[in-house]
Amino acid sequence: MFVGKHWPQATVHLTDRDQALPVLAKSIAANFDGEDLGRISVQALHWGPSGAADCDDIGIPDVVIGSDVCYRSDLTD
Repeated sequence: MFVGKHWPQATVHLTDRDQALPVLAKSIAANFDGEDLGRISVQALHWGPSGAADCDDIGIPDVVIGSDVCYRSDLTD
């Protein structure tokens, strides 16, 4: 969200696990309004082989920034 707030020309696509999306959506609503909401999107991103389809939906971004990224094999397919 930092990028979305500080670079108004950026289109920002935020991803997380399904269970985190409601909190992420509330945070976006609290921090952006009007036209800025059109630049910010949210999508579930599944870990493991099933996540390949999620990545296809996203396309090829110009920049990827990871935050709180970790790996737990019990969370993957």
